[in-house]
Amino acid sequence: MLNFQNFIKEVEFNLGGGYNCAVKPYKRSERVREEIRRIIAETIAFEAKDPRLRRITILRVEMSEDLRYARIYYTSYEDIEGLPGMLQKAKGFLRTSLAKKLRMKFTPDLSFHEVKNMDVGIDGWIPEPE
Repeated sequence: MLNFQNFIKEVEFNLGGGYNCAVKPYKRSERVREEIRRIIAETIAFEAKDPRLRRITILRVEMSEDLRYARIYYTSYEDIEGLPGMLQKAKGFLRTSLAKKLRMKFTPDLSFHEVKNMDVGIDGWIPEPE
């Protein structure tokens, strides 16, 4: 019996969790990041009043560690004049939509970053240096 208890302690130590601690496969920021990407993409596709906004694709969302800031990377396969300004104007609408659909204490501040020339590979994409 003593060997089994030592085995359990060693397994818990190696997994990095404490006693009665479930090991989560992803960090919370990764789950929140993916949910924000989905909500922003759906809101733009189905609720945006300006039809030109529906032509963009949300590629990725990066979150700060405290989940208060979100950098949203997007691309458009068409050249849409004034697109960054349109997204800036829609920022409040998108944050309100996030606040309604996402259960968090704080709604993250959004910043939009266009990815013009995108190299897509097996592992994902590489944004242009800013």
